[in-house]
Amino acid sequence: MDAKTHLTDLEFWTALRACGGNYAQTRRYIKDKYGRDVTRQGIYQRANRHKDLLDDIREEAVDQAEEVLVKLLQSKNEAIRHKVAIDILKHQGKHRGWSEKVQIDLSGNMGVTWTEVRVNKENEPSDSDGDGE
Repeated sequence: MDAKTHLTDLEFWTALRACGGNYAQTRRYIKDKYGRDVTRQGIYQRANRHKDLLDDIREEAVDQAEEVLVKLLQSKNEAIRHKVAIDILKHQGKHRGWSEKVQIDLSGNMGVTWTEVRVNKENEPSDSDGDGE
């Protein structure tokens, strides 16, 4: 591959970071900024060769999204504040009991007894001693 078509590591990781790790958006960014055609699959493969960098980019995107939510908690619009507060509590407040899911603990003895009944082809109980009578 010649230098004209190959993206440097700096160009590649700058583009991926600018797009929050989104491959399709990164493809468009590279086309617009560097004038190079790359495939979404190529971006995926290159990014996943360095999972630590990719994970860092995705964590940064989550940080940015959290920052937006925190700012929205200060909104003068009560409906927006309410919606954001509920979303934060459902996701980050689970350890305090804020959740829409019901969690059931099925460990331990629950007082359930299982009985196995074998049935033959005619849906009759099978002969347990095997003598055919």
